[in-house]
Amino acid sequence: MEQLNETQREILSALDERGGRGNTSNIKRSIGEMTTSNLGKQARSLAEMGLIEKVGEEDVGAPIPANVYALTAEGERVARDLDDQTEVRVGVSEGDVADLRHEVSDLSTALSHLHDRVFPSVGDAERTHDTSPRDD
Repeated sequence: MEQLNETQREILSALDERGGRGNTSNIKRSIGEMTTSNLGKQARSLAEMGLIEKVGEEDVGAPIPANVYALTAEGERVARDLDDQTEVRVGVSEGDVADLRHEVSDLSTALSHLHDRVFPSVGDAERTHDTSPRDD
């Protein structure tokens, strides 16, 4: 299968988010600024790859009805794979988590030492400050 461009990936994701089916107006709203002509071209390309199919038209209040597209079984698989790849790209590795745990531990220890210097224990405070009442 040929490589998908960004717009094609966005179309597949938009359809997947809508339960596998949507019209051109829905798709354009989901992915942002795009001409109807470009969307049609990208949709035809996805249909030629067997990832989506035109399943009808819907009246959306425009002079021309909007085409309705649905993911094919292969399109659903590819859309899930795209979603999984997105999660991997933005995910965090186990090494990142271990590094953060170590850093938090170091910061906690440093904070504890600082706290002890700023707020000595109650016993130390009593030894250094005379808190007995004065007879003036």
